[in-house]
Amino acid sequence: MKGTTMTPAALQKTYVPGSSVWQELTATSSKGLATFYRNVLGWELSLDGSTGVFTQAGEPVASLSVDPLAGPAGTGWQVYLGADDVPAALLRAEAAGATVIKEAHQLPVSDEAAVLLRDPEGTIFGIVSVEAARHHCLR
Repeated sequence: MKGTTMTPAALQKTYVPGSSVWQELTATSSKGLATFYRNVLGWELSLDGSTGVFTQAGEPVASLSVDPLAGPAGTGWQVYLGADDVPAALLRAEAAGATVIKEAHQLPVSDEAAVLLRDPEGTIFGIVSVEAARHHCLR
């Protein structure tokens, strides 16, 4: 919003269906990532072994999974898109040719389960409740 400074928490409260709600990065190493994402986006990285959470102004914005065996094809960003009704969106996705990659699972940004899918062209994406994400960020 031009002329308005919004905190990460305020941005998260404005989730709408179809918007990016959560991101997960898979990398072969965490070396240099904390500095890189701090310099580029102002994020901080908290690591716990091979997993971590990126935060901005104390709010979780993305997660990190380190897999040294992932190789170039297994690394990168994965996005979770918001839906008003996850079960209904899942049914529509499957009817349109998507396949479930990972059944219901929790994300740091939502109290409700998310699902991970592969679209008919092979792209992986997730679906998570926008309302649960809004509610989680208002705590």
